Amino acid sequence: MAILEKQQRGIACEYYVAGELSRLGYNVSITFGNTKSIDLLLEKNDFTIAIQVKGIQRTKSICWNLDKTKVKSNILYVLVNLHADQIDKKPEFFVLTATEILEQFINSPKQGEKRTYLNYNRIKNNLNFKNNWSKIDLIMKKGDEKINFITTGKYLSIWQFYLDHIINALLSSKPINSLQLNPILFSEAGSRQSYSFRINYSGGRVTNNLDSSAVARDLDKVLTVHKHLLKNTIIKLSKDFELRIENY
Repeated sequence: MAILEKQQRGIACEYYVAGELSRLGYNVSITFGNTKSIDLLLEKNDFTIAIQVKGIQRTKSICWNLDKTKVKSNILYVLVNLHADQIDKKPEFFVLTATEILEQFINSPKQGEKRTYLNYNRIKNNLNFKNNWSKIDLIMKKGDEKINFITTGKYLSIWQFYLDHIINALLSSKPINSLQLNPILFSEAGSRQSYSFRINYSGGRVTNNLDSSAVARDLDKVLTVHKHLLKNTIIKLSKDFELRIENY
């Protein structure tokens, strides 16, 4: 019977999921790091989805440990049971959106919401989750706004962090809204001399050239499924990191 260390279990789960998705025709990139919130980036037909993988290793394992407060709406979750204690048994996969995974959390009897968990026995027979890889294609076809499609780029996590504020500005009745950004986030992500840019949108399409600004391109990628809000909009980032959103 194999007993895996935490790091071994994590790596095994990620590679199993990556292998299964590759077998199904997706392009998969594995991210690296010790405290990452995104484990895999999945691409097909110009759509990319961020995936977080959580694993358990034994057939009789009780639950997956996942911090409920850190579940993000822009990430798809794949839960894995490796069955490492039964080498002839194949791993199980369960595919859940953020909304679905939040519905599955159970409060611990003693600590309530302070300690929640995902019960394996509750999830394992749910056919909407188990091996339901087709859910990914459905999300891509529908452009489900519960999943914000993203692609690789060093500034994407920054724009994901500010996304709710940007969406609120786009929905605002005020023609001009501004948001002060933290310059430290940008300096940690890159080493550009200037991060300022301007994006012109007309009917949801970019009308100016963004080739010289990776910062602007990454913001445009994060806004992919919100293009219906960008009818006649100008988004500008100044040198002092003020993001200005103008709706006309």
